[in-house]
Amino acid sequence: WHLPTDSEWNLLLGYLGMSDADLAMNNSPSSDIIADKLREQGSAHWTFTPPTVNNSGKFNALPAGWATNYGYTNIGTGTVWWTSTLDNTEGIATRGLSCPQNSVCRPYRQRTIVNPWSFFSVRCVKD
Repeated sequence: WHLPTDSEWNLLLGYLGMSDADLAMNNSPSSDIIADKLREQGSAHWTFTPPTVNNSGKFNALPAGWATNYGYTNIGTGTVWWTSTLDNTEGIATRGLSCPQNSVCRPYRQRTIVNPWSFFSVRCVKD
């Protein structure tokens, strides 16, 4: 098992139907369709679940939120996952899923110098 790279995330999202142009963006406006394929169905964990959520990608994304030195946030509305991609100037690439209530749900990518007190989820890929 290993922590996926940013490129491996792109493979998953491309497989689910995200275009190359959308993959190049950090927060694509058309990615709500992809988010519906990643999210757990039902309302057991998500604060807001639109009827379009189908989890057809069998990913079962849960809204674990994330934590910083300021505490936990976004539990029920989103999550952030670590990748193993590190760039010395841009920092660590993370992937996330943000689904604020009554808004479009989107997967996103971020490269940032991460605060050492940042706590994100992990999703592993089988070798």
